[in-house]
Amino acid sequence: MQTTMERQIIGTVLVVLLLNVLYLSRAVWSDGRAVSLPLMSEQKGGYCAVQLRGPAIIEGVYFVPAKTPLRALLVQLPQVDVTKLSEAMLNRLLQPGDVISISAMDDARPVPSIAREAMGNAQRRVLGMPMDVNAVGLKELTMVPGIGEKTATAILDKRRELNGFRQVEDLIQVRGIGEKKLQRFKKYLYVKS
Repeated sequence: MQTTMERQIIGTVLVVLLLNVLYLSRAVWSDGRAVSLPLMSEQKGGYCAVQLRGPAIIEGVYFVPAKTPLRALLVQLPQVDVTKLSEAMLNRLLQPGDVISISAMDDARPVPSIAREAMGNAQRRVLGMPMDVNAVGLKELTMVPGIGEKTATAILDKRRELNGFRQVEDLIQVRGIGEKKLQRFKKYLYVKS
């Protein structure tokens, strides 16, 4: 007669075998298509986030290597005809947080136009990018770990008093921010030059 312990061991072995069979059968019964991530959708070290706006098929945030020209991104997107775009714009290097707007082409507009602007601070924060301390509001500042409403208000007051920060290190002038906190905040804040 089997003891309780022997039955538990046999049960555990059967559960493990069943899970392995289910896991392996998934590969056999799948339709053979591999799941692939969209083009340039993975954030990697040394890559910067760039947002494209325009026809719905190209809209999104792309992660490209630092100092990538716009041409290198657009040629990867078969929906964009780079031959109709200006060489000067195509050769511009993409910066972290760029938003590139490309107008749709039609009979009235045979050549697309391109505009370049910067991402909003909330979007930068979500993507793990630093925010411009001279452009953030109270809500965005409180998204930074270690900055509560009181410190955020003090930062905004000091920014008004100084007529804007010239460098991130100017935050040391804010009451309650010392060297240690400043070093922590540098990961989340910058001053746009």
